[in-house]
Amino acid sequence: MNLWHAPYMGETDDAAHDARCSIGCSAPELGISQSSDATVENDSAEYPLSVRPVHATVALPGSKSLTNRYLILAALSDAPVTITAPLVARDTVLMAQALENLGVLIRRSTSHLWRIFPTPQLHGAPIDCGLAGTVMRFIPPLAALASGVSVIDGDLAARQRPLGAMVAGLRQLGVRIEADYSPSARSDDSTPSSAAPACDSRAAADGAAHTNDDGTAKLGVTHGDDEPPQTANTEAHLPLRITGTGALDGGVVSIDASASSQFVSGLLLAAPKFTHGLDLRHHGGELPSLPHIRMTLTLLREAGVRVHEYDALGRQITPPDESAQLPETRLPASESAQSSNASAQSADPTGVTPPAHMQTTPHAQTPAHTEMPTRTETPAHTETPVDPALPVRWVVEPGSIQLKDVTVEPDLSNAGPFLAAAMVTGGRVCIPHWPLSTTQPGAELPRIFEAMGGRVQITPDTGFAPTDTRFTPAAQSASTIPQASGTASDSPAYAATSTAFTSAAHPAAAHHNPATAQQGEVSQRENQKEKSSRGDAPAATHGTLELIGPPCGAIAALDMNLHAVGELVPTIAAVAAFARGESHLRDIGQLRGHETNRLAALRAELAKIGVTAQEVGDDLIITPPAVSCPDRDSHEEIHISSYADHRMATFGAILGLRVPHVSVDDVETTEKTLPQFPQRWADMIAQSEKFYRRHRRAHDEP
Repeated sequence: MNLWHAPYMGETDDAAHDARCSIGCSAPELGISQSSDATVENDSAEYPLSVRPVHATVALPGSKSLTNRYLILAALSDAPVTITAPLVARDTVLMAQALENLGVLIRRSTSHLWRIFPTPQLHGAPIDCGLAGTVMRFIPPLAALASGVSVIDGDLAARQRPLGAMVAGLRQLGVRIEADYSPSARSDDSTPSSAAPACDSRAAADGAAHTNDDGTAKLGVTHGDDEPPQTANTEAHLPLRITGTGALDGGVVSIDASASSQFVSGLLLAAPKFTHGLDLRHHGGELPSLPHIRMTLTLLREAGVRVHEYDALGRQITPPDESAQLPETRLPASESAQSSNASAQSADPTGVTPPAHMQTTPHAQTPAHTEMPTRTETPAHTETPVDPALPVRWVVEPGSIQLKDVTVEPDLSNAGPFLAAAMVTGGRVCIPHWPLSTTQPGAELPRIFEAMGGRVQITPDTGFAPTDTRFTPAAQSASTIPQASGTASDSPAYAATSTAFTSAAHPAAAHHNPATAQQGEVSQRENQKEKSSRGDAPAATHGTLELIGPPCGAIAALDMNLHAVGELVPTIAAVAAFARGESHLRDIGQLRGHETNRLAALRAELAKIGVTAQEVGDDLIITPPAVSCPDRDSHEEIHISSYADHRMATFGAILGLRVPHVSVDDVETTEKTLPQFPQRWADMIAQSEKFYRRHRRAHDEP
């Protein structure tokens, strides 16, 4: 087993500890007056404080979510598209390779510049999706548009990730698709030790006696109109075998996408190329990660696609850039009941009559719930009422996709581990090129960490240099880090940009009113237009985000609904492990269907450092011990398992800053979305050490 030894920011040598504590958290540059050598009273015990604060600036590579959406839209565009600063990591490389296999030409002049040349007609091909959810859920609709057979498979662990909603949706569109319906090997209360054994048994079942003529596995569905096996523990999984005819009519599709927002995004991205577009309805529990759906809608509109969004009451949710063009649409219930399209209305939660070209087609008559068995490992949240103001329906008009050349924003979710480093050590981390308005869920990190005691400030940039995905050890000295000025709420820079955090549709911010969630973005766009019309310089679009962690031992417990930002949970859980009190991370049951069962994984790994974590329904309750971490003189090695999950690997690295002798297995899995993570982490530590050496010399001078 390849183990990576996580850097530890505590002190194990008393002499070194005494020397460094004289310049630790009391350093004036940190804006913190409390010394590292102090203790913080707790109701039952004292927290020994012997942690050196992290002090660094960290540049991030491009966003995975944006890169892969841009790749799909570019592949379907009318003209070639240049993507600047794409993320070059396993997930995005797999997406690019999948598109190339389908016939798209991609020229990589440098890792910083990709040029995509669409093809008039996609063709079937074998597709390796690795463990990338975006590839396994965005590529199937393109394979259905292709001519010929595509077989989509991936890593062993990928065969445990749910695909039922995508299979159901494509079958309603008349696509001939085969899927594996073997029972899932993972259950709610299982503790994941490795994803491989269960997948090995699944692969073994697809032996030579169960193969097609071309050598691919025979799967659980042989025709678009067949029923999958109806057992209590079945769900469509990889591999998929899709026979494309070169075109799709489109029409009305009704699915339960409560397991992943990627089912919605995957269908929406391809929908403009359907002959009659798409009228997509979600039925079931609350959708996870609504910011990612909003990201998809934003990119479609930027590419010239007309897409309309409705809530559960049938009200049209007006996009920021069409507020003067799209009046609210709502059909009275009495008129809805008289609609001639009875079958569509029976499956339609909105009661809105679709346009004529969106009327239900014969192959959409079978309700989706008969085609997609219920997942036992991920509850459908049916016990929680769905807010009627949340989106449940999207209508995409057919037409051309005209994506312009784009530059990819830095990946804000990947900022999480580095910002968490400042939180757990009482230090400071700066992230340059932070977008002031964005649809990325990672934009919620500053607000979440503020709730846990951190202080945030954003200093707008006068210009923006695209992020380079190649890693170079930081050349900046610690003196380039902006100085703190008051609390985050007192900071003019923060006040001017704080609406960017609420625009990501976090449950506690704009969860109950999608229109309100867009007001900050609307205001920023209007201000920029006004300045442009006056001839003023355009407003800044990016800035440097600075986060200062709370004094050592003073991290506040968190009680927050994180359903919309589930991908951030492992990072938040690592910080909560050192909080002063019990944290409740709520409504995150969808994490059981991520790269691994993340709820079970977090429980198991937190227990290794003496932190209790319990699953209560879809909530994770984290209770730190009376003493914040094992005794600093302990030499016991603690092995944190990554489960081939990039977020669990970075979770282990965060723990290692506070807990001595932590090692993380398979840290290379971070290449999935964050290339060269160990080097970036080491550079953050090196910057901190350089700061302390310089400060020590200044302290020793007469």
